[in-house]
Amino acid sequence: MGEKVTINAHRFRKRLVELGFRSQAEVARSAGIHPVTLTRYLTQEKDIRPSHLRRLATVLQCSPEWLIGEPELVPVQIREGTAPYTVKVPISGVVPASRREASLPSHGPLDYITVPDGIVADEALEVRNGCMSPTIREGDIVFIRKADVATPGKIYILEVLDTGERTMKRCKLLKGRMAFVADNPEYSDAVYCVSEVRVLAEVTGWLHRER
Repeated sequence: MGEKVTINAHRFRKRLVELGFRSQAEVARSAGIHPVTLTRYLTQEKDIRPSHLRRLATVLQCSPEWLIGEPELVPVQIREGTAPYTVKVPISGVVPASRREASLPSHGPLDYITVPDGIVADEALEVRNGCMSPTIREGDIVFIRKADVATPGKIYILEVLDTGERTMKRCKLLKGRMAFVADNPEYSDAVYCVSEVRVLAEVTGWLHRER
């Protein structure tokens, strides 16, 4: 007999509300799962299929481990060799970061984390402020992949050329020109033009920490 895997119903409903889903059935349809099957998963009448767990985690923008009640961050040794959980990347630092923090020699990753199905990433960073809130909040984990050009609408990790600081901003067109801005209006003064920054990576997804 294998280990029993069931959804944490409290966490499921928390993400449903946070993401604005109108019903449990809407989540089921978005994940390609029959609503009755999802109900059986939530009442723990039925073990969840690994493929359904990955689909739900993608729809709810969280990790499979978190959705079944485990801590958000899972050391690389856990689940090693188990097919649904083997795509992991290192949490290699934080954002924003000062020049000194960003340039310090690496002493190894802070941790490893499972990449949700549908996200492509080279590594991950822990978010230290609310400049991209409510989209991405302080304490969240962002998944990134290397990039050197930007597309309007997407979020990027940037190096500020004058200070060497590492920051995270969304690329937008302002008065016909490309710029990098915060989602949080409290950081409205933190706007960078293309000549002030260097694109380091594209944010391909994120996970909200449980509050």
